[in-house]
Amino acid sequence: MEQANFIFEDLSKWFGRKPVFTKLSCKLTAGEILGIRGQNGSGKTTLLRCLAGLNSPTSGKISWPNQVAKQLKRPVLGVLDHDNFFYETLKLIEILKIHATIRGLDDLAVTRVLDDFGLQEIKFDLISTLSQGFRRRAALAVAFLGDPLVLILDEPFSNLDAKSAGKLVDLLRQRKSSTSVTLLSYHQQAEVQDLCDYSLDLSNGLESDISRGASR
Repeated sequence: MEQANFIFEDLSKWFGRKPVFTKLSCKLTAGEILGIRGQNGSGKTTLLRCLAGLNSPTSGKISWPNQVAKQLKRPVLGVLDHDNFFYETLKLIEILKIHATIRGLDDLAVTRVLDDFGLQEIKFDLISTLSQGFRRRAALAVAFLGDPLVLILDEPFSNLDAKSAGKLVDLLRQRKSSTSVTLLSYHQQAEVQDLCDYSLDLSNGLESDISRGASR
């Protein structure tokens, strides 16, 4: 089977005459994680949104493992955006089933993420009634639904309690022994640093570059 590679080459983003990042390149293969750090406003969200196809880069190329996803019958992409976008009048279970249908998944996939993120007891609750912590866990459940080949997570630990954060680290560790690749932004989680195969600190501005190993 073809290797599940996620590749971006010479990726740049400018807003008018202001560069956010320039000529970033990386090749992620099965089980690898790219960790992205940086101050607020350094471009972490912009980069992840470009990689997820939610924003367009000014230049550069992104290659997806679409053929491998078809062979494995798995979604090619799961995304956790910086903000949790939900239809407030729907129940959590309805949100998950809509996304499962779009991705061609069955109810077992929905049950799996409900279990993984401790959401079984609130699955019939309206999104509008959920706390920020539960909303973040719900957004993570949507992102992880169907075990996508490429998982892009913007500040996934935001609003998580210690137990939920520990569970997320466990799930990320499990992905390292699979055919999946993961890209995420984070702050100071030492456990996440240890999981990263590549790191990028956007605090360095235009001197930022992707290096092998965890950023310290």
